[in-house]
Amino acid sequence: MPFCVRCGTKHDDTANYCPNCGLAFAKAQTDDKEEQKGASGPDFQENLKHIVDTKDTTGDFDKNDIEQNRVMAILAYLGILVIIPIAAAKNSKFATYHANQGLILLIAEFILSAAASVSSAFFGLLNIGFFIALYHITVWPLSLLLLALVILGIYNAASGKARELPVIGRFRLLKY
Repeated sequence: MPFCVRCGTKHDDTANYCPNCGLAFAKAQTDDKEEQKGASGPDFQENLKHIVDTKDTTGDFDKNDIEQNRVMAILAYLGILVIIPIAAAKNSKFATYHANQGLILLIAEFILSAAASVSSAFFGLLNIGFFIALYHITVWPLSLLLLALVILGIYNAASGKARELPVIGRFRLLKY
């Protein structure tokens, strides 16, 4: 008799939904492979879509502004070079939009770098392998997440899109 991958309740082979938690079954769950699919299936995809599917405001921007300031928008995601579009493209709504996201990313990178330096020095003094491993397990994924956001931001800017970056895109530091 199969069981629900979410709550573990046993159910009939013909059931389409879990009687306990309501999880929809794509088909009968009988082996471990299907259990793994269910565990990362619908709920994971819905949550991921909610995070990644961000607001696209490209229609709010002038097409000429987008074409003329694409390079400035790309520069906004290259670390300290965010200063260039902030200073040189003040009148461009599109460049300022991307400069805002680039500035937030730069601040996040700075905070992560500072926290990593302090924790690395502290854990290095303790010289305990567990803490050093914990440091690497924590810092590297966050660094990769920020790198992925930079790449996504550059892609959006190069494509002429004004799409919010996941997680940080809702914050505003600059007016545009």
